[in-house]
Amino acid sequence: MKTRSLGTVLLGILVVGLGVGFLLDALDVMKFGQVISTWWPSVIIIVGLLSLISNFRQFLWPLLLIAAGVLLQLDKLDVVTVNAWKVIWPLAIIFFGLSLLLGRGNPGPKAEDIDDEKLDLFVAFSGQEARSTAKQFSGGRMSALFGGIEVDLTDAALKDGKADLDVFTLCGGIEIHVPDNWVVNVSGLPIMGGWENKTKTPAETKGAPALTVHGTCIMGGVSIK
Repeated sequence: MKTRSLGTVLLGILVVGLGVGFLLDALDVMKFGQVISTWWPSVIIIVGLLSLISNFRQFLWPLLLIAAGVLLQLDKLDVVTVNAWKVIWPLAIIFFGLSLLLGRGNPGPKAEDIDDEKLDLFVAFSGQEARSTAKQFSGGRMSALFGGIEVDLTDAALKDGKADLDVFTLCGGIEIHVPDNWVVNVSGLPIMGGWENKTKTPAETKGAPALTVHGTCIMGGVSIK
């Protein structure tokens, strides 16, 4: 069974949920518009939690997302009396200052060696660099939401000579570096976005390692070099 990226799964769940909600609204079962207007900040909280869980090294911006989502949700539920937006902007400035002060403890994108057979990367409002050293690399999944991922596969070796990568971008970008002797095939769904394959096809393609990249790009891009 093909593994889908977390972003693709989340997008699918969101689309199905919206469809079901609008259907129930059309059938007068519920007022879906009111549900969306009340609970949309919960989506921000979920994205922040997913980003924090997937990359603890860059914790500041996910924490800001979670804090902003919580404030907005409490505001929507009339739990707090202050204007949430007036609080969020000062918080953003504070978190930006902390990111400068804690540069060593909370660094920007830094290459991380990964020797797992499969990659599983997720970023939101941040960036991540990774280098695979797996000698039985079989693919995996990557998702970038308002952020970027750069992966170096030049030291990896494909399991059984082939691998599948499922990638998802939403207002973000993913860059993949591969060895010169790999054959790279790219396909997917671009929505106000796209992908580019800058690799050179090796002179001898028969029996060459083959990487297949399946991409869903929404106002974002995927580049293979």
